[in-house]
Parts: sequence; C-alpha cells; structure tokens
Amino acid sequence: MQIRFLFLALLHHAAIVWAGGLQGCMERVLAFQAYEIDGLNPEAIRSIGVSCSRWDNTAKKCVGTWNSCKGSRPSGRCTYDEFLKPLKNMPTPKGWAVYQPGTMRLDAERTAQLCFQRYADAPGNRGVRNFQSFNVIRGEKGEFNAYCERMGQIVDDAYANHRTNDNKDLFTDFDATRDRIAVLRMADHHRYLIPAMKTHFDKDLVIHTQDLGPDPARPGERLEVIDFKTTALAAKHTPARYEGEVGVERRIKFFLNDFYGREEGSDADNKSARTAREHLVLNRTYRKLADRARSCRGGLT
Repeated sequence: MQIRFLFLALLHHAAIVWAGGLQGCMERVLAFQAYEIDGLNPEAIRSIGVSCSRWDNTAKKCVGTWNSCKGSRPSGRCTYDEFLKPLKNMPTPKGWAVYQPGTMRLDAERTAQLCFQRYADAPGNRGVRNFQSFNVIRGEKGEFNAYCERMGQIVDDAYANHRTNDNKDLFTDFDATRDRIAVLRMADHHRYLIPAMKTHFDKDLVIHTQDLGPDPARPGERLEVIDFKTTALAAKHTPARYEGEVGVERRIKFFLNDFYGREEGSDADNKSARTAREHLVLNRTYRKLADRARSCRGGLT
C-alpha cells in the first residue's frame, strides 16, 4: 500500500525554508558536525565554516569577501561558539555547547535544547532565529534545500576519502543528528496536518497516529505522525466502512492534494498548510541525504 508515502509525492515546487524551533537549533549542530568533517580535507578545498561578509539579497550573491572561520583551536579551527558567530542573531556569544560525557563531541540534543531555551529566554522572546546558508558554506546562495544537499555531499566525499577508525565518530554523530532532525521536522509537519485532517473528516474517519516519543521542545507533549496505513486498514470500523480501504485511500489522497496545494495566504488554514509544506520539503531533503549516504557508503551510516 502506497498511502503512507503518498504525501511525499504531492509537492510540485521547491520551497525556500528557514529553520525554526528545536530543529533550527539542531541544524546549527549539524552544520558544525559537517565543519568538523570538512576539516579532514586539505585546507585549500574546505568550504564549510566560510561566510560572506556582504550579501546582495536582490542579486542573490556575495558582493563582499568569503571569510573562513578563524578560531582558538589548533590550526585556527573554531570552537562551536566561534563557529556560530557568523550565523548572527545570537542572544549571547558564549556557552552554547553541551558535550557528551568524557569527550569533546557535541551532545546534539542537549546542545539544541540549550539553544532553544536561550532563544526562548532572550528579551522579546522572538524564538530561534534563522541562519543563512551563505554564512556557513562558501558559494551558497541562500536556498536551504540546496545547502543541505551540498553539505551532505561534502560529508559523503570526506567519508570516501578520509574516514578512519580514529575519526569514524564524526560521521556517526553527523548521521544521528541528520536523522533526528528528519524525525523532528516530520513530527512538526504532522502537528499541522493531524488537526487539519481530523477537522476535514470529522467523525467520518478515525485518524490513527504513531507515537515517536516525547517532544523535547514541549515538555509533556508527544511527537506524533499520522499512521496512514492503519487509518486506511481500520476504515471498515468507521462510518465510512462502506467505501472500503481503496475508497478511503482515495479520499485521503484528495484531502492531501487540497491541503498541500492551498495557495499561500494570510488566513490560519493557509498558514498551517504552508508551514507543514515547508517542513515536508526539508524532511524529504534529509531523507534523500540519508538514502544517498547509505548508497555511497555501501549501506553503512
């Protein structure tokens, strides 16, 4: 049955998406983990941790200089705090890293939670601020999906050329963070989709969900996604049972086409659909990165 994968095929355009919430914080961690991996390359070809000094938003290009992060670590490499500085909009300049016990490896989830809390506690509480891709990778043009794909390619190339037993943890950490972001973005996408679907079908169809664990950004809440397969299979136990499983799948497909196809607007429904669509686009990108990594690394991630 294809209904659980159907929503991945419903997007007919790319979206320029900027990260927010806990995912936005975790995407900062992911960028730094990629920076550490890029550091395995010869200095002349490194591109992560290079920011544009002046960006022309109209022309969508850097009209200043590309500046490599200069830090306090050996060989001028940057700490996590130093790496974040060019991303701008930081409530405080230091103390953003939480390390795994006994190591200098970032604890991705705890570091992201610290970031999330710092933005929440900042004056005005404007939430996690967006970062621009051209402040992370040389030559980027501000399109986040393209940035993610390029970052993944840099990591895969470094894996092929430089991975050893001594540095394998760099890749393990990157992969785990990438996959965690995909889960969080999918759950955030379904946070908009679930109520919209329940409202649309009302009592005519029972919407079944799958629990993905506690929500790290919202204490007491759970991460949930719609279980399309169970929803369709259980249709015979609902008032819509006379339509059968195939009929229910067709109705769900029509709903999803309408939900994701809504034009952008100012009303709440369109805003929810737009936000869900943006999360879905990026989630699809992260899944693509994971699939490509498995392919490039012979199934090892």
